[in-house]
Amino acid sequence: LQAYERLTLLCDRVSLPNTLLRIRTPGMRVGDLMGALLLSISQEFEHNTSQQLFVSETLWRILTLAREQTLTLVTNAAEDLDNKADAEELVKRIFALLEEQEGPTPLHRAIIAIRMEAGRLF
Repeated sequence: LQAYERLTLLCDRVSLPNTLLRIRTPGMRVGDLMGALLLSISQEFEHNTSQQLFVSETLWRILTLAREQTLTLVTNAAEDLDNKADAEELVKRIFALLEEQEGPTPLHRAIIAIRMEAGRLF
């Protein structure tokens, strides 16, 4: 159960709104923020890779896919933006892309999968 709890926390921590709150600082530029987002999300996942020992292969694949889709969203949001532009431009694009998504985000779908798998233990 601790693995499911930890993976749920991971998904919450790397959600883009939460990651932006943690790492964004005044004066950041698009390139700085994009790099910081990609690094922070990747490091959070790397820190939790040992949890794959305690969950199903399917769930781990769902989590890995959610990570990749989140990183891709950041990269897509930064596309065509000047790296020297104010980071607020990237933030606006990220939130616009999140709003365009139909249904839950990949990380929220991962949380749903975690709940379902953990629920089968009871």
